[in-house]
Amino acid sequence: MRIAYEIFLFNSLGELVRKIDGRVNSLLRNYYLMCYGQFIADDVELKATDGSIFTHRAAGKTFWCNAGDHTYHGVFFVDAPEGDESFGIVIGTSDVAPTPNDYKLNSQFSCWLSDVSLSSVYEEGGSLCLDISRYFLNDNADTDIKEFGLVARAKETDTTNKPVLILRDVISPLSFPLNYSLLLEIKFSF
Repeated sequence: MRIAYEIFLFNSLGELVRKIDGRVNSLLRNYYLMCYGQFIADDVELKATDGSIFTHRAAGKTFWCNAGDHTYHGVFFVDAPEGDESFGIVIGTSDVAPTPNDYKLNSQFSCWLSDVSLSSVYEEGGSLCLDISRYFLNDNADTDIKEFGLVARAKETDTTNKPVLILRDVISPLSFPLNYSLLLEIKFSF
C-alpha cells in the first residue's frame, strides 16, 4: 500500500498560492490493531485520542440480545461532518517526529473545517485508489502547519464511537495566514 498527500494553499481570494506533496510513512499502531481485529474477527484494545484505552469490537461478531441474534459490525470510519475536528483529517503545529504509538496530534490547530470527502474506489495506473480530503479555513490566527493526521471513529459499543488516530505525518512548515484556506488530500493506492 502506498499513501500520498497533497496540500493546496489558497489565499483569501481563493487563488492557489502553494502546493506541496509527499509520501506518508506513518500508519500507527491503532491502524494495525484495527486491521488485525478485523482479520481475526476478535476484539482489540485501542488508545483513543484522549489517552484512554478501550476495547474495539470486532466485525462479524454474533451475540444474542432480546431481539435475537445480532451481528455487530465493529469497523472504523474516517468521515466527519463540517466543523467536527474530533474525527477525519486534522492539522497541527508540532514538528515532533511521528512514532508508532502516537494516539493524538502533538498540537492540533483549531479552525473551520469542512466535512470529510471520500471518493469511491477507482483504478489508476493499474492500482486501486481511494482519496480522502478536507478543506480548512484559518479563522483563528496566523500559524505554521507542520503535522496532519487521520482520526477514525472506532466502535466501542453499538452506540459509542471513540476517536482513534490511525495516521500522523510531519511536513515542512507551511505558513497558514489568517483567512487563507487549504485543501488536504490523502490518497491510498493498493
